[in-house]
Amino acid sequence: WKQYVDITYAYAGWEQELDATGANLLMISTTRQPRLVEEIQQESQWCKLYEDETALIYSRCVCDKK
Repeated sequence: WKQYVDITYAYAGWEQELDATGANLLMISTTRQPRLVEEIQQESQWCKLYEDETALIYSRCVCDKK
């Protein structure tokens, strides 16, 4: 549960916690996980696949964040 909370609220070390899960796909709630939304948008290894008013979907990839 602690790992989930750390990732959901983008607490210090959340990136390492997420890496440890082996997740390659994320569905993030825009209303319930706003800090994670902000943080994941700054991460170069995650690329946005989809976005609407409810959620964002990211996949782990190599992409150019310009």
